[in-house]
Amino acid sequence: MAASTHVLPSRWLILFIALMSVFLLLSSRVQADQPVVVSEHVVVAGETLWSISADAAGPGVDVRAFIQSVRSLNELDSAVLVPGQRLLIPSG
Repeated sequence: MAASTHVLPSRWLILFIALMSVFLLLSSRVQADQPVVVSEHVVVAGETLWSISADAAGPGVDVRAFIQSVRSLNELDSAVLVPGQRLLIPSG
């Protein structure tokens, strides 16, 4: 009888840890599914993806990573832009 009283608290601990693990996994997934706030930019002659991204990226943001985000968001196969092209630019 004494052995079963020691097993019960450890089972509760295991259950608690399992539930907390599931909660942490789900909460991180919810954050990843948050919508991206974007603005629209119309390309003018002479602009490059680098110049647009360097202006839009915040301080301390790697411009190369920002360019990749812009390319992914706009489904761009290359970095070639044409005047009048509309781009969605992530912000915030």
